[in-house]
Amino acid sequence: MTHRLALRTLLDAAAEKLQSSGNDMAEAVADALVQTTLPADGPPPATVRPCEALTAAVAHSNDPLFGRAVEALLSLPWRAPGFGRLPARLADRMAVVELLGPTGYIRHKAVRVGFLFQDAQLGYPPHSHAAEEIYLLLQGQADWQIDGRPIGLCRAGKLVHHLPWQPHAMQTAKEPLLALWAWRGEIGADHYRLEAPASCGAGGPPGSAEP
Repeated sequence: MTHRLALRTLLDAAAEKLQSSGNDMAEAVADALVQTTLPADGPPPATVRPCEALTAAVAHSNDPLFGRAVEALLSLPWRAPGFGRLPARLADRMAVVELLGPTGYIRHKAVRVGFLFQDAQLGYPPHSHAAEEIYLLLQGQADWQIDGRPIGLCRAGKLVHHLPWQPHAMQTAKEPLLALWAWRGEIGADHYRLEAPASCGAGGPPGSAEP
C-alpha cells in the first residue's frame, strides 16, 4: 500500500468512527476529514521521534483503523505536544501529530485534527485552550478530569468533549494512550495554557464522556 493510499485509508476510517459518535462536533470533523485532498508528496520529516511504545501499541493493535494504515500513522510528522509549554520530563514521553490545521501536514484554516500518544504511568497536567475539543480514544485508557472533577476511567471507543477554556487532565496507568483529537473555534496556538493546580476547578460547565 502506498503512503498516500494508507493515509487516505486512515482518514476515512477515523471519519467513520467520528460519524457514528452522535456528537455534532465529531460529525463536523468527520466531514473535514472526508473532504480533505491529500498532498501529492509524503509528509515532512518528523521533528521528534515517537516513543517506542507508540510503535509497539500500533503494531499490536487489533483495531482496523491501524491495521489498514499502520504505515501512514508511524510515518507522520510527530512532535512534542503542548506548543513548547510542557516540561521536558513530560514532553519526552508524549507525541502529537497535526494532520489537519494551520500548521498541519494538510493545511486547514477552520480545524486542527491529529493524534496524541501519552506513555504509560504519565499524567498530562491540567490545561485549557480557547478551542472546543474532542478526543476519541483509540487504544489504552486514562483517568480523566474536567473542571478538576474526575469523570472516570475512559477506555478505547470513548468520545470526550471539552468546552472552550475548560481545564482538563489525563492520567495513564499500565497502558499508554493513543487518541484522535480535534479543535474547532479559536484554534490558535497562543490560546493554549497550562493551569495552576488550584485553578483546575475553575471554568465552564462540566464536560462529558460519551460512548
